[in-house]
Amino acid sequence: MKHAWFITGTDTDVGKTLVSCALLHALRARGVSAVGMKPVASGCDEPREGRGRPRRELAVDATPDGLRSADAEALRVALERVGHCRRCNDFSEEEICPLCASPRRDHSLLCVVESPADLSSIEQSSAFNGQYFVLMGRLSPLDGIGPDEIGIARLEALLDEGRVKEVILATNLTVEGEATAHYISELARARGIRATRIAYGVPVGGELEYTDRGTLARALTGRRDV
Repeated sequence: MKHAWFITGTDTDVGKTLVSCALLHALRARGVSAVGMKPVASGCDEPREGRGRPRRELAVDATPDGLRSADAEALRVALERVGHCRRCNDFSEEEICPLCASPRRDHSLLCVVESPADLSSIEQSSAFNGQYFVLMGRLSPLDGIGPDEIGIARLEALLDEGRVKEVILATNLTVEGEATAHYISELARARGIRATRIAYGVPVGGELEYTDRGTLARALTGRRDV
């Protein structure tokens, strides 16, 4: 069975190519035969019907010999440079990513997320100044995804360093996400490390009338003093 992902953005230089390269890198690292296609808005002789701007597609084959343009060559070079940070497991062109290398980050706080997109969302909130660990997935036994597939061994090595005092579990509020959070919390507590879960409930600006029952129940359960 073949699958396809379409990555889009609202402007140039917003990271679409880097995300595509990182995705291809991750898939190929798992033995998946992956091919990248990059639409561009220049150099096309035949505009598509009903579209205001002409486009052409640059195909990137699975091997370097299949590259057919300078733009595709740049894509290949970027693909070769993107790897994983040795500490947080996020995508990075360096052995240690800028976030992990920054002396301004609080190394006693470790936020565990499922994906680089989750990390980016938390960073944009400017509410967290600790370190991260990116699982690149979540536990899902039915899909054959266990601790080894989401880098639990690397996470345990990070916890064993003794610098982390609190693990903040920011996995998604799904069955798999909750199971993953519970599994990691047990690992943290076994080492005497505090394990906390991010709060969830009514979003900022939300109205109770339009909030689903499950979210309201979580909000009431997680209420706090004011």
